[in-house]
Amino acid sequence: MLIGMQNSAKRGSVLVLVLWTLLFLGTLGLAVGARVSAALNAAVTFKASTEAYYAAKSGVALAIAELHRDEEAGRRETNTWDTLAEAWSSSEDLFRDVRVGTGYFSIQHVEEDESGGLHLVYGLEDEERRINLNLASTNLLAALFVRVGNLAQQQADTLAASLGEYRQRKAKVGSSPLTPTPTEEYAGGVTDLVNRLESVYELRFLEGVTPELFSKLEPYITVYGSGAVNLNTASKQVLVCLAEAFGEEEAERWAANVIAARPLGRGGVAELLSRYRRIGNRAVTFCSTCFRGIATGRAAAEAGNRCKIVFVYDRDAGRIVSWIEY
Repeated sequence: MLIGMQNSAKRGSVLVLVLWTLLFLGTLGLAVGARVSAALNAAVTFKASTEAYYAAKSGVALAIAELHRDEEAGRRETNTWDTLAEAWSSSEDLFRDVRVGTGYFSIQHVEEDESGGLHLVYGLEDEERRINLNLASTNLLAALFVRVGNLAQQQADTLAASLGEYRQRKAKVGSSPLTPTPTEEYAGGVTDLVNRLESVYELRFLEGVTPELFSKLEPYITVYGSGAVNLNTASKQVLVCLAEAFGEEEAERWAANVIAARPLGRGGVAELLSRYRRIGNRAVTFCSTCFRGIATGRAAAEAGNRCKIVFVYDRDAGRIVSWIEY
């Protein structure tokens, strides 16, 4: 009987040991499983992020190719102007949910229509449709600050002058090569050597530029391009500012006439421009040099995993001058 009790005790000890072993192995299995599951999820997320990133980069490359294709076609047809009717500006076939490899890309921007409303457009935006903070005259800048920023004329004049002083201070520091302003015909008589702003966000450094004011101005300003305003692509707001800067008495009417003449091509707008001698030839253009795009990429299997690239491409120089990834 004693031997039977001892055997029972041994069997009980072995059972306890087995149970503890099973518990340990189960816990270990859960821990390993959790680590493996986390690693697999991370790998899937990384794969999707990589697919989205390279899809967005492919979109940028294809957009640049379209710009040069348009440029070459223009040379063959002696069509040396850029308009909003061209494929680089608006084409859902080229720029909306385009499949590349295992991902998709879109390129879009927000555009102002003739009534002043904003809508999403699939395509690129030329920088010459905006007012260049580096090259615009003080009169044009002041007109922008009044019309778009809703500043009083005295406040606008002060801010425009402050921007000129800021550029000259940058020139003295010498952080990048000096760039001369345009001639008096365009720059309102300012002929000093000044330095370029590298970003429109530098405008925030100036006294009086609040976040609210900057948000109003941002869609209409740039630091890229030739500095001239493209009459074929500029919004009505920019055209009105241009007319006011050159002293046109009926700025609204002038801007409306420019927009109405666009379907006639460069010749129609040029003929209209010839009737308004106050608008200097250096202030306007029909052909843009720099183009902005917002490329978004996504993985085919992960619709929620996206990458965004905001870029500016200088078609004349053949290089990307701004690249920001999100």
